Amino acid sequence: KNEEQTERFFRVSTEILVKAVRQTAVLEESKSQGQHIPTKQLNYSVIDEYGKLVSVLVRHLNGGGSNEQIANQRISLLNQILGITMRTMMADYERSKRDKIVWDQRPWFRLLLNLIMDLNSPSSTLDPISYGILRVFGGAF
Repeated sequence: KNEEQTERFFRVSTEILVKAVRQTAVLEESKSQGQHIPTKQLNYSVIDEYGKLVSVLVRHLNGGGSNEQIANQRISLLNQILGITMRTMMADYERSKRDKIVWDQRPWFRLLLNLIMDLNSPSSTLDPISYGILRVFGGAF
């Protein structure tokens, strides 16, 4: 039951934040080789903060036990969160394909980039499991 609640929390929150970022789209014009090209600018602050939340959760998870058990718990949580994120991203892609709209990958790219950057920054708690973190990201991609 606890895993179902975790899955639901991360799935729903990911859907909400990607939708919120898309709703911030502002049409701007940029110049490229003398031509005015309309582009949509997005506000990523919600995704940036969500990435920090996930990073803090993984960094400070301590379910008890030895250092090795805590490290395995952290890797397991990250694996679960990335799995949920990837499934949600694929569902979003399929939904846009079905509705015949252009899929905007920018919110997803920003989310994954933030997670990679935050979880691979130097940290005394995450340095011992850095290879596990990279393995989880490799498996997700």
